[in-house]
Amino acid sequence: MRAGWLIVAACACWPSCGSNNSPDAEPAECATLDLETCASTLGCAVEGGQALDEARGCFGPFSDAYCCDSDMTCEDLDVYVMDPDGRCWLFSGGCGVLPDGWEERSCSDAQRCE
Repeated sequence: MRAGWLIVAACACWPSCGSNNSPDAEPAECATLDLETCASTLGCAVEGGQALDEARGCFGPFSDAYCCDSDMTCEDLDVYVMDPDGRCWLFSGGCGVLPDGWEERSCSDAQRCE
């Protein structure tokens, strides 16, 4: 079980890269799906990150953010992203392509909450 956790940590996708991928699955418009539907749709994966906790001035715990294609290449670097509601997120990797309304940009110099 520990090896599975290491794969998730290195890949930084939530819950894992390609977890719902199937060669028989029809392509889905993953970026248009809500998180619950995404989690149960073949070919899609829920991406998680840390939203900025404005009250504390740091990035909070990991939480689900958006849906992406599970076969996207995961990046292993910190990326700051603004969501459609103007909330800043920190991703320690990602699907490589953001859904409509999400924008990669430097939106905070805050650290992770301890």
